[in-house]
Amino acid sequence: MEDLNRFYRALLTGRLIGQAQLAEMRKTVPVALGPGNTETMNYGLARPPWGDQER
Repeated sequence: MEDLNRFYRALLTGRLIGQAQLAEMRKTVPVALGPGNTETMNYGLARPPWGDQER
């Protein structure tokens, strides 16, 4: 588990990819909460799909 933690720490602090790529990963898009549901949440590659994660 420590290897995975070390990998994600390096990835999300910009040590594995450039700052532009990291910023692109952190972008979010609105996603419907379910079929027929008009309520949305913000979702992105490096973001958990819960809570207010907008920057």
